[in-house]
Amino acid sequence: MAATGSSGQWRLILAAAGVSGVLAVLSTLLAIGYFEQKKLRETAHQESLHAQKAAAEARHAANRRQRARDQAEELAGFLLDDLRDELYQLGRSDLLLAATERTVAYFDHLPPELVTPDSQAKHASVLLTLSDAQYQQGDHPAAIATARRSIALWKIAAAAADPDGERTIRVGRALGELALYQYQSGDPYAARETYAEMLRLYGDPKSPIKDADWRSHGLAKVHLGLGEIERMAKNYPKARKEFSETIQHISAAISHRPDELSWVQMLMTAHNNLGVVAMHEKNYAAAEDSFLRAVEPNRALIRREPKNRRWEKELATTLQNLGALMHLKREYARAEPYLREALTLRQGLVDWDPKSTRAIRKLAHSHHRMTLLQFDTGSTTNALASARAALAALHRLILIDPDDETTIGEILDYTGKYRERLTKAGMGEAAQQLIQENISFAESTRGGKPGSRTAIAWNKLLASLRESPATGEAKSMP
Repeated sequence: MAATGSSGQWRLILAAAGVSGVLAVLSTLLAIGYFEQKKLRETAHQESLHAQKAAAEARHAANRRQRARDQAEELAGFLLDDLRDELYQLGRSDLLLAATERTVAYFDHLPPELVTPDSQAKHASVLLTLSDAQYQQGDHPAAIATARRSIALWKIAAAAADPDGERTIRVGRALGELALYQYQSGDPYAARETYAEMLRLYGDPKSPIKDADWRSHGLAKVHLGLGEIERMAKNYPKARKEFSETIQHISAAISHRPDELSWVQMLMTAHNNLGVVAMHEKNYAAAEDSFLRAVEPNRALIRREPKNRRWEKELATTLQNLGALMHLKREYARAEPYLREALTLRQGLVDWDPKSTRAIRKLAHSHHRMTLLQFDTGSTTNALASARAALAALHRLILIDPDDETTIGEILDYTGKYRERLTKAGMGEAAQQLIQENISFAESTRGGKPGSRTAIAWNKLLASLRESPATGEAKSMP
């Protein structure tokens, strides 16, 4: 039994040992599996972290690229808007045109997946700047087409999201530019239709425009444009009504936002235009009141932006209007200071930009107006000096462009008036000397091919200059 029992014990021991070995192997395998699994989990976790990091870096890079793109787009728009007035003052709308065309090309070639309502709004804004540059270059058809593109994009952007109505306002502003281009291109009917759309936009009580001040500004712009159309059509009562409504609306807007310079400019322009209409209606008291009301906002603009020469140009025009009005009323003492200040401003503008033909022509007109006033007040010696200054400015224009028919015609008109006034004042010799100076200038400068309109204009001028003031017959002069 002992042996049997001993043998059984050994079997139990061996079985236990076998089980233990198996368990040891299993434990080892499990341990190996656990560590391998842990390693795999750690590897997977690390890879996941790497993937997450890579994804995050990709997102950050994409966000950085998006922010950089947004900032570049905003900077481009800002620079174009900010530089616009400066370039216009320098007579370099061509530079603005080139820069804006490149910016528009960028937006035109954006991949579809990058086009958003925000990018469309920026695109629309740059397009409107381009249309303005095209208009300044005299390309009205291109300006009209580009403005229409801008309007279409603003409408899409506004339909996508416009909780405060800002994009709807931009639609209205673009419509205002389109109407201006249409009118200046000789299509007042199309301009009226565009203004009618603006009126519906700003006058609709359900419009998303929440800002009452911008609504008033939009309505003022509509009436200002319609007033100008009526004024040029000589429908003065209608023009007066439109300009009066302009003043009412823009004054309401300015009362809450006096620092909006474009609004102050509109008030100034409306008063000035109303004064011109009153002059045509021979309501001189109303004209004087309107012109005087235009002067103060104009001076305010100069104080706010002393480097913006545009405001000096506007002030010179208003002062010239006031001086001409006082002259017409034979209030010579009141006329002289206005005409003198206008002349000084225009001389300063020519000194600032000696190549500006517009500025030179305006200076000639100021000298001419001063000449007529001095003749009427008996200051013939001063009148002769002013007459020479007016003609010198016109000669300057001819030296820039010998084929300038407008200037040739003005020399013809001015010299005729000066000869007549000098002769009546007993200064016939001075008159003949002035005429001879202009004959010499015309003969040395005349341009145009034989038979051309320019050549005909020069021949007409010379024939008039050689005409005897006493008999009206042509006289021979060397």
